Amino acid sequence: TSAPHRVSFSGHATRHPTIRQPLAAKDECGWPVIAVHETPLLVAMGRANKDSMNLYAECIGKRLAAEINHGSGDWKTATAAMAAFMKKVGASDGQYSFEDCCGLSRQDAISADAMTHLLAYDFASKNRQTFCSTMAVAGMDGTLKDRFRSSDLRGRVFAKTGFVEGVSSLSGYFKAKDNNWYAFSILFNGIPAKSNSAIKPLQEKIVEAVDASVK
Repeated sequence: TSAPHRVSFSGHATRHPTIRQPLAAKDECGWPVIAVHETPLLVAMGRANKDSMNLYAECIGKRLAAEINHGSGDWKTATAAMAAFMKKVGASDGQYSFEDCCGLSRQDAISADAMTHLLAYDFASKNRQTFCSTMAVAGMDGTLKDRFRSSDLRGRVFAKTGFVEGVSSLSGYFKAKDNNWYAFSILFNGIPAKSNSAIKPLQEKIVEAVDASVK
């Protein structure tokens, strides 16, 4: 094997605030481009949804805002874009409030009804398969890898988990015994300290009960 290539430099590395735009526009900027690394959106969505990585969700939200506003993205423009989308999917005013893009803020709020409106809209869209592929699969991967393992719902639930102190949620889709798909959103608030381990099995039992009720 050949020896690794080495790059020598002098001075200090600094952030260049104006280089991104001319590079993106392929204009002459006077800088040699050594390499360009881009992460596909689907990969970032998978990390945000399947693995529940909050930083990825924040970055996606601000990137969305930048695309919509043709400028920089921040929390204000990102949450405004999220609220506009919720209105588009049919959720009522007062059923949601966003302070950040990942749900960690105590000021974030959404109703189960608004969440199922969002899920139903995405399921009926042309991007259904793509969106579902970013979600954790019961008993198989992501944050659901160790859940539903003793249930016959293993492999039939595609969902996103959520947790902050006192709050636990599970929202997504499952393919029922009648071969139809159902959207669901289970949101728990005011959970006593150290009781989250008991809430997760309860969420699973609720999904199992709905599945069992389908004829």
